[in-house]
This record gives sequence, structure tokens and C-alpha cells, in this order.
Amino acid sequence: MKLIAICAILMLTTGIYGSLLDFKWHLWRYKYEKSYLNKTEEQLRRQIWESNWKMVVYHNKLADEGKKSYWLQMNQFADMTSDEMVQSTPTLSWNVRGLPVSVSKNGNISIPEKLDWRDKNCVTEIKDQGKCKSCWAFSVVGTVESRYCVIHGCLYSFSVQQLVDCDKGNNGCLPGYPKNACRYITSYGLMKEDDYPYNATKNKCQYSRNRAIHIPVICKEYLSNKTIAEDVYKYGPASAAISVGTDFHLYCSGIYENQDCNKKNISHAVIIDGYGPGYWLIRNSWGVSWGIDGYVLLKRGVNLCHIEDHVLNVRVE
Repeated sequence: MKLIAICAILMLTTGIYGSLLDFKWHLWRYKYEKSYLNKTEEQLRRQIWESNWKMVVYHNKLADEGKKSYWLQMNQFADMTSDEMVQSTPTLSWNVRGLPVSVSKNGNISIPEKLDWRDKNCVTEIKDQGKCKSCWAFSVVGTVESRYCVIHGCLYSFSVQQLVDCDKGNNGCLPGYPKNACRYITSYGLMKEDDYPYNATKNKCQYSRNRAIHIPVICKEYLSNKTIAEDVYKYGPASAAISVGTDFHLYCSGIYENQDCNKKNISHAVIIDGYGPGYWLIRNSWGVSWGIDGYVLLKRGVNLCHIEDHVLNVRVE
């Protein structure tokens, strides 16, 4: 009987790894309602998923041991690579050559050690860009929402879809130019989200001037790394751009500090909603199930993912 039991355990252990992955794969697919066009695509996604699963397990073991400062998770993007998550033509929309750098005219002002604009009720809910490469629009519109709130005391959820459909200086669900988005907003204003809801595809423009709020916006320069926190403290959340590392799309919690993103080109736009000791509080546009309810704490002061070179100076009047 003892020999039979040992043989049974050996049989179980030889197949347990594959069975465990099969179980987790099917459970994950059910949770996120994943379906694929054919077997070929399914096999490809399974291979990427398994590679990500191994990376997450190994990384989180190191994080639990205190050797990493952040944790990963098998979220809705676990069957995708990091390159699939970002703009398809990196550096195009956030090239800073020729743009001046903002220098504070007031000198160093006293700012709090920690700031979160959500506490001041000037941040809209986390949004989800879906498969549309519209992060440029979410970043600019989200910044305008908050900075308009800081000035006027009214928090509106403005239409991102309006920019995707109507901004001729950009091209819908392709990489975009934030400065062009600012020019468009100044010329046409923004409709509210309820009047022009987001659908993650480029459609015929449905803009109505009668339903738009006039918002003069100027985006003319990038902030120096020494003035970013001051700008966020004085004026509100700020539009920024980053490069994306190999595990960024699987981020779960902790202070993200993977420097492999520094080897990549700028390819994704986000919003800085605040800061704390050693981190930037970053609002993403990948939905609430990503990261910390849609947020990531990005290591501050080391220009991680090039963020401190790419914070746009947005002025809302």
C-alpha cells in the first residue's frame, strides 16, 4: 500500500504543473470573458499568458522577500505583451525637440510632502481606453477636467470621444499629439461625457457647439524635473508621457521601479494626480481592474520611464 501511495504521488507531481496551468488558464479566461478567433490565436495567447504567469510568480516571490518594491498580477492583459498595450509608433507624438523647458519664476515654494488631488474632489473616475490607442486624448482631457475644477470649482467628465472623432490635428485611435489636442479644445471647447460618450473607435464627428463648454487651454512647453511637483501642487493634475517596460501592464501594487522601461521609447500618455515620498501618483486609462484601482505609484526623482522629461505644461483659463 505504501508503494502504491508513493507511485500515486509521483504521478500527481509529474503532471501537476501542467494541470495547474490548465486550471488557472481556464479560470482566468472565464473571469475576463476571453474568446479568440481561432485555435492559432488561442495557442499564441496561451503561450504569452504562460510566459507572463511564470514572470509574475517569480517576481512576486522576490517582492514577498523584500527584494522588489512592487507586485504584479495576472490581470485582463495577461495574454498580451507590453508592446501591444501602447501606441504603435513610439516617440511620434511626444517628441520634445525644440520645445522650451518651463522654469519657475517664483523660485522654490513650500509644497507638502504628499499630495493626492482625489482628496480635493477634482479628479474624475478611472476610465478605460479599450483597444483604441487614445491615451493621448485621455491624458489631455483628464488634465483639463481637473485643472478646470481647480479654477472654477466644478468637476465635469468631459468627452474623450469628441477628440477621437473630431480633432483633425490627430487621427482618432492612432498615436496623437497633445499640443494639437490643446489647440482643438481651445477652438471648440469640450462636450460632457454624457452628451458624447466614449466607444473606443473613431466615428463621424458628432460635435455640437451648443452643448460644449468653452475652455481656453495652452500647452506650450515641458516642465523641468525640478518644477513638476510644484506645478501639480499649484495647478492640479498634469499630463505626462512615459515609456512602458516589459511588466508594466501587469502591475498590481507597490512603487514601480523597473528600469527596463528606460530602454524603451516614449509610447504612453498618463496623468500625474499627485505625489508622495519617493513616488508619483499616476492615473492610467486602462480601467479600474489594472494596478491600484487604475493607478500606479511610479518611482520619483530618477526620471523612471522618462516621465520627468515629459510632463506637459498645461494652462487652463
